[in-house]
Amino acid sequence: EIDAEDFRAVNDFFGRASATAGLIVSQLVYPGHRIEQSTLDRTDAFLADPELPPVLVDRVQVEQETSVSWFKLTYHLEQDAVWSDGTPVTAHDLAFTLETLLAPANDIVSRDGYDLITRTTVLDEKTVRFTFDRPYPAWKTLFPQVLPKHALEGRDFDTVWNGGIADPATGVPIGSGPFLLTGWDRGTQITLSRNPSWWGEDPPPRWYNQLRHV
Repeated sequence: EIDAEDFRAVNDFFGRASATAGLIVSQLVYPGHRIEQSTLDRTDAFLADPELPPVLVDRVQVEQETSVSWFKLTYHLEQDAVWSDGTPVTAHDLAFTLETLLAPANDIVSRDGYDLITRTTVLDEKTVRFTFDRPYPAWKTLFPQVLPKHALEGRDFDTVWNGGIADPATGVPIGSGPFLLTGWDRGTQITLSRNPSWWGEDPPPRWYNQLRHV
């Protein structure tokens, strides 16, 4: 059963997120680096090892210079990746996600690792580099979700998705994953429907057009 007190129960950025519901929504609706493709085949994969292959990210270039203690990660996003409204997923979305996570006013469950980043450099529309003040061995756990800058910029992140994961300007569900959050009955269930603009591999037929987690 999903916590009826607060929609944060299905928003994995917040500390009160339900472990199962938060992962289901975040990794199927607005996934980032940590999503495992087998989550489309097995529900138990939601609790899998954190070293998971990426979806939005084509590859990550790791650079490290121990003599001067700097550490750099360059994320190369999938060229075909788009949000459900057709807007391309870009390096600016990753940079915006970092800004949102680090903003002191936002009620984020953890900033571990992100707080080591000292510089963000957008190299092109699909490439962004983060410079750390020291190596971060758990870097593969960073950016499990990526946020849509064009929809959320200027909004109060603590409240903007309290009524659903949607574009606040239109009320239309938004995401970059294979499903969209299209229904939520407080304390009862969430409903995910196929994203018609999903740019990746199709989910297995047995997932059909709609999912419910009760």
